[in-house]
Amino acid sequence: MTSPFLLRAVGVLLLVALAGCTQRRGLVITEWFPEVVELYLDEPASETLDLSPFSIQVRARQDLNPNVDEPDYANQAGLLGTMSGGSYLVIFEEFGYSGPPVSSTYTDPVTARQVPGIKVAEGFFGWNLGGASTSLRISGVTRGPGGIAGLFHVRQSVDDVLLLGGRPRPSIGGDFTEDTPSPVPLPLAPQTMGRKWGPGGPLDNDVESDWRAGPRTFGEPSR
Repeated sequence: MTSPFLLRAVGVLLLVALAGCTQRRGLVITEWFPEVVELYLDEPASETLDLSPFSIQVRARQDLNPNVDEPDYANQAGLLGTMSGGSYLVIFEEFGYSGPPVSSTYTDPVTARQVPGIKVAEGFFGWNLGGASTSLRISGVTRGPGGIAGLFHVRQSVDDVLLLGGRPRPSIGGDFTEDTPSPVPLPLAPQTMGRKWGPGGPLDNDVESDWRAGPRTFGEPSR
């Protein structure tokens, strides 16, 4: 005769199997310049991540017409390709380009460093619209086989946010706490805004104090 305890255990397992679980992947934003955003996969080198289920969203303040309350600029692009743990990907605008996002190598015009990337249309990030703040988010959830003997599905999720410039910033959802008394100052070109790094990799506390202006380091840890 089956014991009540065993029946309860099987019931719990079935509920878990139906519901599945979510695995948060370590894809984060690590560096910013008005037309360039760097992503980093903070995972062991043996791990890979298919980027196709995920996207980058942008919201930017517009202030092109004096004395007019203008709506925030908004745009979104799907990510492309795959990344291995410990690797970088740069999403960048190209002058004169107006097509869809495509995989392309980013060549930094200052350092000449080359990094795998995604090319987006000129103006995608909306920085030149007269406003002085922008919000970025990479996010998405997918579903794939996994779990115990493949009996239930494991969702792969990504979610990271960066808010920049004057406050209030455009609302974009996700987790990001403005924990500094005033906004972290924006960098002066050719510097960039970079995520601080510790011995174990990039800081990821979802707070503004994780960030600072500094040397341009696309494709390398921020310094």
